Amino acid sequence: MLGGNICYHYIVVFFLLTSLVSFGDGRRPPRSVAGRVPGLPSYVTVDGFNMARDGLRPMHRAPDDNSRIPGRYIVVMKDTSGSDAVQDVMGKYRYTVLSAQSEGRRRGHPDVIDMFHMEPVDMNMNILKGFIAEMTPSDVSIMRTMPDVEYIEEDQVFEKQSAVPWHLDRIDQQDLPLDGLFNRQPKFVSEAMVCPAGYHPSGDACFKAFDKAKKYGTAEAVCEGEGGILAEPRNRAVNEFLFKLLTSLNPGEKLWIGLTDREKEGTWRWNNGEELDRNSFTAWAEGKPNQAGDCAVVKADSKWNDVPCRWRHRFICQRPAFGKDSVDVYIVDSGIRYTHEEFEGRAVWSGFDAHDADGSNKGNDLEGHGTHVAALVGGRTFGVNPRVLLRSVRVLDSTGGGTSSVLRGLNHIGRVSSNSGARGVVVMSLTSRGGSPSVDKASRRLVLLGLPVVVAAGNYGDDACNHSPAREAEVITVGGTRITDGLYDRTEEGGGATSYGSCVDIFAPAQEVWSADVKSQSCNNCSDVRSGTSQAAPITAGVVTKLLSRDPSLTPAQIRLALLSTAAKNKLDFSTLPDDARLKTPNKLLQVPTVPLKETAACRTVWSLQSDREEGSVASAACNVNETLLSCASVTDGVHTGEFTEVTLRLMKNNGKPICVAENAKAGSSVYALARCCVLPGSLKCYIKTQKPSNKKAISALAKCDQNPRDVLTGCSVSGDGGVVRHIRGQECLARGKRPEAHAFCCRGNHMDCWKVRSQFSLDDEVVARCHVGSVLTGCSTRGSEGAPILGTRAVDMTCIAHKPPDSTRAIQAIAICCSVKKR
Repeated sequence: MLGGNICYHYIVVFFLLTSLVSFGDGRRPPRSVAGRVPGLPSYVTVDGFNMARDGLRPMHRAPDDNSRIPGRYIVVMKDTSGSDAVQDVMGKYRYTVLSAQSEGRRRGHPDVIDMFHMEPVDMNMNILKGFIAEMTPSDVSIMRTMPDVEYIEEDQVFEKQSAVPWHLDRIDQQDLPLDGLFNRQPKFVSEAMVCPAGYHPSGDACFKAFDKAKKYGTAEAVCEGEGGILAEPRNRAVNEFLFKLLTSLNPGEKLWIGLTDREKEGTWRWNNGEELDRNSFTAWAEGKPNQAGDCAVVKADSKWNDVPCRWRHRFICQRPAFGKDSVDVYIVDSGIRYTHEEFEGRAVWSGFDAHDADGSNKGNDLEGHGTHVAALVGGRTFGVNPRVLLRSVRVLDSTGGGTSSVLRGLNHIGRVSSNSGARGVVVMSLTSRGGSPSVDKASRRLVLLGLPVVVAAGNYGDDACNHSPAREAEVITVGGTRITDGLYDRTEEGGGATSYGSCVDIFAPAQEVWSADVKSQSCNNCSDVRSGTSQAAPITAGVVTKLLSRDPSLTPAQIRLALLSTAAKNKLDFSTLPDDARLKTPNKLLQVPTVPLKETAACRTVWSLQSDREEGSVASAACNVNETLLSCASVTDGVHTGEFTEVTLRLMKNNGKPICVAENAKAGSSVYALARCCVLPGSLKCYIKTQKPSNKKAISALAKCDQNPRDVLTGCSVSGDGGVVRHIRGQECLARGKRPEAHAFCCRGNHMDCWKVRSQFSLDDEVVARCHVGSVLTGCSTRGSEGAPILGTRAVDMTCIAHKPPDSTRAIQAIAICCSVKKR
């Protein structure tokens, strides 16, 4: 008996000695060693740290070696940490290093002195709690164990990007030639990430527990309705966090996790289809999975098990955390290849896939178009804004075609976007050959919900007003250009050409555009060239996300006018367009705005469709939601100028909002109505004053801006039975002629100044008056010498253009009404 005890103690002592030797030589010890720092020798320990429980603080790395500043790091403290957090962290670091150096030397490792060497660079940052320091890899490892640290970021070079794709190069400079540069914002921001109400943060994600047990498919649907997915414990820290939430619900219960092998027995995949391989973190219980079921749960011991999907369990939904500048982009297309390197994990499923009968695809791209589009919005190399979250709304099938699936996808966005917690942008690089009122209406409804909708003009080489959703007034419709600033046109090569016309808002690069692509199931770094307005729309959407990141309060109307007011103007070659289309198509090329639209007014001209040629036929133009009609004008069909054309202007109301109506009078050829639509800062109030003659025999009508003493005139329109002329006197609009009506467009003058700029009377076919920089053109009128025929007026940016027939010998004058908003 005594001999047995001696042998037993000998074995224990031998085990302890060999264990100490193995720990001392730097090899990985058992996970249970308290304070052990992964990757460092066993004698380097941090008091209170437990890897299995705490995990390491996130590390944001520079994109490549050329951007990285070797050995320099930014250490950011949690917002919830105390005011002395930096000092506390530094004190704990010094204690840990001194202890490690002492123990290392005692164990015969003198090189421990060289493992640690921190040199502070800036310890007094005011804009965020943290510091910058030069550190060794061992220093960084210790910092990643500190509970007060939010994250660590490799310092990197911020500079203009060189050798960028031409589509990025072109949108940050007004003129050619291209300079090979593109200013890109830093990828990471210092502000803390936050979660929607009811969600709990962990790392860069948010989690919400649901106490009611449901089948796996039902639980999936609930999370999709929340704008998220079933929770994915892809690392130990998240797995432990889910375990804590589970025990807070009901100890001993199980939770569904977003992991199944429904597609192929034994091949387990996460929500987005990514395979769980041998290099992935797993927490399967012993002997699991054993093909007992196709859906995974996490148990009360934090281990995983496979069970039938029809069983009912509680569940946790997961959503990305977001900051104040977060923007979600809904890619309504053929899906997104989530695993493509361009997206860096920022591409997720929105919860809608119209072509996924068995529920296994989940918005993944099988054709390539959607991936190409998504990367132009937010890819790390090809994207305008590589900080957005890209959500796949798969409405096109593997051949790139879709039907009412588009409408269902838009309906899905309307349902889930309100739960996002971040501003959203919708991108539709698709169009119909004809019109679809339902798709138009659904697109309009999304805009009314506050979502800017950016769509392709189409590649039909015709009027974009013939197609949906490009013709919808509330969306931002984008035409395409070439690298030479010509319009996109590949008809000679069997391709398409950009659509054009008054329904187009702006143009962007479209021909031979590089972006991410799907060439095989295994290629996650492929790229390819594609052409068309499908490329122009997402590039524009990327600029929209930048505007929203700066100011999430911007309305879709403000965003549109910010794009138009900062666009490069009159740079595009319109020589290939039909004559009448050149007048209606905006010569504006997308640029990245350098300042947000906030404390100033901005205006655009909205063209109607062309009226019929019969006497009394009308054309009408209206402003969008959150825009104000500040004047109403008209112009006749510019092709038919050989005869005098009379135009009658009048105002009507649609759902309480005024619309501009032009009526083709006797001997008229046809007419367009032009509404001058503006976005005004703050709560500036405007109104329209209409005045008829005081009696039937009177030949004049005078409308005054007189609700308040300092009210200003922004526009003057007149109507009657033909031959009505207008006069602008101060803040008054005077109409003279047969049964005249005067329409004065007025705004409160407390915060707005307006004045008139008049051209000289001229015999030219076009006469112009211009507003100066810093003001905005709100009204455009004309006046002719007695009997002068007038074809109308149109406002283009800061210029008022008056038209007369070429054969007329009577002079005309252009009158611009220019306004500026006073600083408050």
